Amino acid sequence: MRKIILFLVTLLLGSQMLMCSNSTIGTISNQDIYPDTYLAYNIAIKALDAIDKSDYKALAAYIHPEKGVIFVPFTTISYDDGKNMIFSSDQIGKFADDNNVYNWGYIPNSQEYLKLTVSDYFKRYIWDQNYLNVNQIAINFIIRTSNAIENVTEVFKDAIFVEFYYKGTKELEELDWSSLKIVMEKYNGEFKIVAIIHSNYVL
Repeated sequence: MRKIILFLVTLLLGSQMLMCSNSTIGTISNQDIYPDTYLAYNIAIKALDAIDKSDYKALAAYIHPEKGVIFVPFTTISYDDGKNMIFSSDQIGKFADDNNVYNWGYIPNSQEYLKLTVSDYFKRYIWDQNYLNVNQIAINFIIRTSNAIENVTEVFKDAIFVEFYYKGTKELEELDWSSLKIVMEKYNGEFKIVAIIHSNYVL
């Protein structure tokens, strides 16, 4: 695998922040300097690989065993009012056979719920792009904000998140951009996923 070209490495509010750019995702090589960044990044890559292969049992192994994972289709994380779906690792391991329709959250600018099966949700709000081959990757840094509230750093104060950013097309003046954030917290010394957040320009 090719090594990512690092063009920004800094510290942000005591947390490691790292930004990368490459057309082909590879490995971060400075794990001795940034061990947590290295570990979190590689968990995110493994999770994306599992998603790409629809290998939900493999994905389940990376989910936080106590908190589960919250799925956020429109950037803003909401625990309090039950707008976003939360699944346990056991539930995710059974996604391949799950044909239920779930309410994934309110559709922006409406009071209607986004009602989709797991398969349809993953196609539209997780794997709408091949995030293993995107324009930019950032760790603990939001590359581009949408017109919805970005609250990942407020909700997950002690987490590391990796953002995979697709910049969109020239034909649509890059308004068709999107990103996927994999948010992780430490559990028994290992990083486990607590949130998968999709962001894009909301009409």
